[in-house]
Amino acid sequence: MDAAFLQDMEKKLGVKVNAFFAPDYAGIIQGMRFNKVDIAWYGNLSAMEAVDRANGQVFAQTVAADGSPGYWSVLIVNKDSPINNLNDLLAKRKDLTFGNGDPNSTSGFLVPGYYVFAKNNISASDFKRTVNAGHETNALAVANKQVDVATNNTENLDKLKTSAPEKPPA
Repeated sequence: MDAAFLQDMEKKLGVKVNAFFAPDYAGIIQGMRFNKVDIAWYGNLSAMEAVDRANGQVFAQTVAADGSPGYWSVLIVNKDSPINNLNDLLAKRKDLTFGNGDPNSTSGFLVPGYYVFAKNNISASDFKRTVNAGHETNALAVANKQVDVATNNTENLDKLKTSAPEKPPA
């Protein structure tokens, strides 16, 4: 969490702002449910979970600096990988370790679950092994060759260029 962002938020709101950290979206939703979290940034899927389970309310959408809406879901491989496209991935899936996203993530789980799996009549269990993790963990696992392919999103990859430039995932 960016300290400058929290300071700006405190200044604008006129109240002390404390960051709340959890290992996944479910933890943030639970924090909201039990009144430990007042405001959170969620993707579409986790936002709907927060509305349903924690009496959350969606009131804003983030946009890129150029005004374009949101971010895109992507599959990433290591720069040394022989996988160059979705057809390569589907053909070799039985031999690959797949880093699937957090089950409450739109870009890391819901979107690839439909556009990669359901539309191609396959499941995550068709891979040699599937592990679930957040975007940062997935990107670093690809960079370190711990998984062959993983879900991610364009916004997170942009953040990693700053926070971990020595570990480009793809």
